[in-house]
Amino acid sequence: MCHNTGVNFCRRHSSYCDHRCNSNLDIASVSLIPAMGFDSPDVPCEFIWESNTQIVCSIPAFTGVYDARVKIVLSDGSNVYSPPEMTVQFRIIAGPHIVTIDPSIGPAYSSAVVTLFGRNFGSSAAAVTGISYLVDDSAYPCKTMTYISSHYLLCELENDIVGNTRVRFRVTIGSIATISAGVFHTIAPPQILRVTPTVGTAGFDRIVTLHGEFSGFGAAIKSVNYSPDGSTLLDCKSWSWVHINRILCTVEAPPAGFSYTFKVCDILDDCVWSDTVYASYAEAKVLSIYTMFPTAGGHSGRVTIIGSSFGNIPRDVDVDMEVDDGVSPYRTGCGAMNWMTDNRLTCTIPHAPVGSTITFRVTLHTQAVDVSPTYSVLDAHTLTSVSPHSTSYNQYQRDITLIGDNFGDTLNDVTNVQYTYNNMETKKSCLAWKLDTDTETVICRLPQFMIVGYYQFFLTIRDKTVTSLNSQALYYINDPPTIISISPTSGSTGTTVDVTITGTNFGSLDFDTKCYFNVDDASLRSTPFELVSDTEIVCKVPGGFDVSSQLRFAVSIGTQTIYEKVQYFTVTS
Repeated sequence: MCHNTGVNFCRRHSSYCDHRCNSNLDIASVSLIPAMGFDSPDVPCEFIWESNTQIVCSIPAFTGVYDARVKIVLSDGSNVYSPPEMTVQFRIIAGPHIVTIDPSIGPAYSSAVVTLFGRNFGSSAAAVTGISYLVDDSAYPCKTMTYISSHYLLCELENDIVGNTRVRFRVTIGSIATISAGVFHTIAPPQILRVTPTVGTAGFDRIVTLHGEFSGFGAAIKSVNYSPDGSTLLDCKSWSWVHINRILCTVEAPPAGFSYTFKVCDILDDCVWSDTVYASYAEAKVLSIYTMFPTAGGHSGRVTIIGSSFGNIPRDVDVDMEVDDGVSPYRTGCGAMNWMTDNRLTCTIPHAPVGSTITFRVTLHTQAVDVSPTYSVLDAHTLTSVSPHSTSYNQYQRDITLIGDNFGDTLNDVTNVQYTYNNMETKKSCLAWKLDTDTETVICRLPQFMIVGYYQFFLTIRDKTVTSLNSQALYYINDPPTIISISPTSGSTGTTVDVTITGTNFGSLDFDTKCYFNVDDASLRSTPFELVSDTEIVCKVPGGFDVSSQLRFAVSIGTQTIYEKVQYFTVTS
């Protein structure tokens, strides 16, 4: 007859059962019997007989703590036996579990103490094998760990965790570990770098975007306000956290003439004010118009309208026009209207006959403003080229000839000639200008000390402005060209020889660059060439020169000519 001598259970829920048996009895089954109140039938477990004194029995895993018994059934082939001494009382202990953490938010770079609430944290601090926090899947031990009870643990974080970081926690009891589902967020103090737009129309709600650095989740932002004086706080009509670097605040129908700064506070009561402001204007204002692409009879053109308070988004504003063709005036919209900024609009003008007068009207929300002056449809003016196209930097004044069509019939038709540097918006007037009605050219005198770059010209003809970005209509001021070397420096000129000139600032326009040579210091002669790059020109030297003749090369860029002063090409045969 068998009798049980002891039972031991490991953490993996395997049981070790020591027993003695006579040779007539075999183990028929091993099962788990739940305690009273645990509504489940007997659970069989798989067992392995190891010797006449030990079997290994694997039972299912459980969560929680339960009372149960292990039942061993013996058989002699026809009968089964389950003596009382084969039933053993034991308990199954579940692993640790983190239910929640508190607080869930804290400042960056601070030694926050976080409480972990859960169960099965052991009966004492000695039972806690380890407690750590996880940042980007990397584990770090708590700076200090305090055991409160089997349901409460404290973990102090190091003070090197940056803002907008998600931190989880891991508790290990014995060899069983658990990771918190809850996350501790670190919050960096908010920053407002700028606001857009900076201006708007009075009397209308305006959504203002605050750009900066805000917490990585919206719940961390406590309040968003704006103020006309830095002390009186007004609530945004509505506000929303859009992204870690963007918050929207609706300014409610601001009165005219006020400027507002903005304040953002997070739930840790860290607050910041904006340096830039949002200003409200009383009404839209039109200051001037100019033509980017002039309108001729039967052709469309485009006009730019300059002013203020044209709104903050395209749908804030509309532009239409009244066309007086001398027969039957009519009102029409722009062929295309482009809102560029709150002070700049463009309008494509439809076809209109020569002599028509166009009056524009800008409507901001429900407020309409007529544009003055009017726009007249004339024969097309064109600027096709300038001469010279380029020069090297020098300290002298220079005259540039502007060439085109329909510059006018009298000296008074050209009312202004201006230029801009490198496509910048600021225009400067020529020191003097003159219209030559015979050649239909305009001469513009530029001041001294013009800096290196390219210059675009604007002619105002009968209140219309004409310009061109065609490369031949631009004037370039370059750094002085230099010649560094030529290759080869000798050879036969029985046939044409390609001589490569290496240097700097040769330009990029074939029509503005020339190659010359002379023989034994005689007069310069032009020769065909290829402009390879800004630093390389290939000049073609014809044949027919005497042996020992020396050829010197020169390169001209615009009005400046530079000579090779070191190397000559020597005719050897």
